[in-house]
Amino acid sequence: MTEEIQPPSSEQPNNERAEPSKSSSKLTGFMASLAFVMAVGGVGAAGYLWTQFQEIKADHAASVSGIRGEFAEQKSTVGVLSGQSEAAEEALRANALLAEQLKAQVTALSEKIAGITGLHEVDWRISQAEHLAQAAQQRLALTNDLDGAQSLLDAANGVLAEVKEIGIIDVRRAFAKDILMLKAASRVDVAGTFVKLDVLNESIQQLSLPPVKFEAQPVDVKVASVGSGYQEDIAVGFENLWSKINSQWETQQLDQPIKPILSTDQRAYLKQNLALLMEQAQLAVMKRDPVVYERILQQAQTWTETHFNMDSPTAGAVLATFEELKSVKLSPITPDISEAVRALAMFSEHWRQEKIIRQQQVNIQQQVSIQPQANIEPKVNIQPQVNIQKPANIAAAEVSEDELPGSDEVTEEVAP
Repeated sequence: MTEEIQPPSSEQPNNERAEPSKSSSKLTGFMASLAFVMAVGGVGAAGYLWTQFQEIKADHAASVSGIRGEFAEQKSTVGVLSGQSEAAEEALRANALLAEQLKAQVTALSEKIAGITGLHEVDWRISQAEHLAQAAQQRLALTNDLDGAQSLLDAANGVLAEVKEIGIIDVRRAFAKDILMLKAASRVDVAGTFVKLDVLNESIQQLSLPPVKFEAQPVDVKVASVGSGYQEDIAVGFENLWSKINSQWETQQLDQPIKPILSTDQRAYLKQNLALLMEQAQLAVMKRDPVVYERILQQAQTWTETHFNMDSPTAGAVLATFEELKSVKLSPITPDISEAVRALAMFSEHWRQEKIIRQQQVNIQQQVSIQPQANIEPKVNIQPQVNIQKPANIAAAEVSEDELPGSDEVTEEVAP
């Protein structure tokens, strides 16, 4: 069987050729659309980026402008501060110069005053130190104020530290010794004692008065002896009856102190008087008066024990405080600081003599310096006249020295 081979028809290739052309045209359109979209997106992105760049640039420019403005302000401030610093330095230099001038003027005035009155800076310092030392001695003797006396001696020692004269070291040694004695002396706690008295007064005001009550005394009943008569029994019975009657009241003897029963007003007066006693004791502490202090404390303690109830714990604390305050010694041994005063007086007398000797030496030096000036003065007056006369004569005569035979002789006579 044979198959007939037919030649390919011409329509099939045309159809196949038409399909690729359609697909390629679609691809081209898609690529064109994609390129257009990408171009539009690129333009949009470029525009967005350009806008952001402009904003960043504007922000940067504003920041730079602000920084420049702040820098200019800081620079101006630095300039102002620099000017103020220079002005302050100038003022300091002017003040320092003024201080030096004032110091020089004060020194000059001091020298003038010393020359007129005969006083010296050492005299002023010695007088000031003597005044302080005497004040310290008086305070220690009158008020026993150790701290005040020590402060005054320290001030006097500081004044003497400015004196640079021979012999002042012995005076300062005496001051140092007396100051050390004051530091080592025992001190009374005045403030603590004052406060304790105040607290004691408050505690006394809180005490209660003893209750007014009466208790019958126990009676010892006597019994008649066995075998006694009726008379003895009657006597013993009467004696027991009399003892029972006497136990119902209390009898006070006239030769013994009577303890009165205080009224309400008297109780108030008692507490007020005790408060006044405490204030007087505080004043005695401030004055360091041991006699008045001890007497007032003893009187206040006696009144308290007599008129108040001593069975409470507060009363026990009050009595203990009384004993503690009575043990305080307001008059300790007072140190003697007269050595510093004596040493300063001796130095003052030595300085007066030394000042007279120095003044005599100055007067002698002034006299010695005046005498040579009086002897030299004629020679000084002649010498310039000879030196001036010679060229004047030569200029007037207009001749040489060879034509003046007597010129050498005149020069030799006048020159010596």
